[in-house]
Amino acid sequence: MLCFVNTWETEQAARIGAEVQRLRKGLKRSAQWLSERTEELGLKMTRQAITDLENGRRRYVTTAELVILAVALDTAPVALVYPGPYRDRIDLVPGVERPKLVAAEWFSGNVDWRLEGSAGLSDEELEASNRSEENTHQLYLERQLFDLLRNARLVRERGEFEKDRELIEYYDKRIREIQKELGVEE
Repeated sequence: MLCFVNTWETEQAARIGAEVQRLRKGLKRSAQWLSERTEELGLKMTRQAITDLENGRRRYVTTAELVILAVALDTAPVALVYPGPYRDRIDLVPGVERPKLVAAEWFSGNVDWRLEGSAGLSDEELEASNRSEENTHQLYLERQLFDLLRNARLVRERGEFEKDRELIEYYDKRIREIQKELGVEE
């Protein structure tokens, strides 16, 4: 019986494992420490599972493990999946190579990977890209709202209301527009 290993899946797990190991060693901590830290955070990963991941003997990482490892190592899950340097190219999915930055931005819901580096999209690819934009539109709006609320707060905290009046009015208007589109008017 032949056994075929999905090399893309294995490469992804190995990349995550290498980054986990790099970050853990940067903290001068052991795999046992990381195991204990994941348990403190609510999802214990055994020392052996961590070692297997770091040494490339594990073919997968669950999303729960990815999140708990990121918290334990003070990073973002996307930075474990797609660590720098970001100019390197990577298989985003099997057979589709993109720069790591595009992969990371797509994973974060910021861009559609189909739009990078293509001379032109087929009708089917364009339709898929439009669906992707629709499916991530709420995330896009929430991100905009978060940024606007933060920026408005920072401008108000400066206390230069007369100088910043137009900027505050702009922020308030955009905040209301986005809240209305999201259906969360306050």
